[in-house]
Amino acid sequence: MKLRKHILIPSLITLGLAMGVASCGEDNPIDSSKTVVIAEPRVENDFDKWLAHYFMTPYNIELRYRMKDNETSLNYNLAPAKFDKSVQMAHLVKYLCLEAYDEATGSQAFVRTLFPKLLDLIGSPAYNTNGTMVLGTAEGGRKMTLYMVNELKPTDSEHLNRYYFKTVHHEFGHIQNQTKPYPQEFQQITATGYVSDSWSSKWNTPTDIRSVLQLEERARYPKVVQYYAYADERTALQNKDNRTPEETTRISELASLIATLRQEPEYVAQMREYNNISSYIQKIDVATLNALRAGFISPYASSQHAEDFVEIQSIFMTDAPALWEAKMRLAGSTGRALIQEKYNIVESYLQNDWGISLVGLRDIVLARQAKLGEQDLTGLTIK
Repeated sequence: MKLRKHILIPSLITLGLAMGVASCGEDNPIDSSKTVVIAEPRVENDFDKWLAHYFMTPYNIELRYRMKDNETSLNYNLAPAKFDKSVQMAHLVKYLCLEAYDEATGSQAFVRTLFPKLLDLIGSPAYNTNGTMVLGTAEGGRKMTLYMVNELKPTDSEHLNRYYFKTVHHEFGHIQNQTKPYPQEFQQITATGYVSDSWSSKWNTPTDIRSVLQLEERARYPKVVQYYAYADERTALQNKDNRTPEETTRISELASLIATLRQEPEYVAQMREYNNISSYIQKIDVATLNALRAGFISPYASSQHAEDFVEIQSIFMTDAPALWEAKMRLAGSTGRALIQEKYNIVESYLQNDWGISLVGLRDIVLARQAKLGEQDLTGLTIK
């Protein structure tokens, strides 16, 4: 029986920016000597030849862009991947994933040994009846499916990570863990916090978390606190009917105080930092902010410890350092300590068991993302 793992994102219509991944754990060891690739007679085009040269020969991976109905789930109304989008996705997988791991490990052996042997591309999203959208599936460590390929934005790093590559790194992390289990002490850090299938709704409250964090962050900066005290008082007086002469005078005084404050270098520096963290408070969705406070890097990380482990790995790999640090800061002292303890185990596991520096791998991935605009993502020339 095949065991299929699903990568889910709550519907953007129903849950706004809330998103996550969902999959089921798997204990079957990976036998890398076998393949799921079954050769079928067909007339090869230039793309097929390019894939054979850059995927099959070095990595023993078949990237399949011709959809096979008998190998896709009948639970979804799916469409094939467009040819041009498939070409772009193939280039992106090669550049952002396979070659990134090659660079981090020093050879192609790591990917050839562990990466799923079949990568299936589907053009459309796969929607569930509960409002979630499947980002990808993985079966038995041998097959990975990516959906929504026809919506691919090939040079938008945030889009690529959100819908495709965080999923790829997440699932690849599961395969690493199936091959070499991670330390059991990871399970105990937030052992009582895992919520199983209710992860998709658990963290939607409190809904005022942004306001709470905004005030919490403001309190870190005395000059910013002073500014808002002046500004709030002035606004209240300006909105007041039948102001007294003293109140009118006070409005002028407050305007002068604000103008003077804005000239102070310390105020300028503090307000810049405050505005920066405020932008992250608005950017990160409510569910993630609440999950961070409880010690989970994402809502889905709270489903079970195996998902928690690879969520830390895949999110760290695809987040810019500033975004990761913002999440740690907004997690608060309790949440940050829990996530950091888990991160330390993930980092040590990759270094000790696989010889991979997580920070080094992240830097490689981000450096490659930064050069996406320089890449030829359509050419099929074999060099």
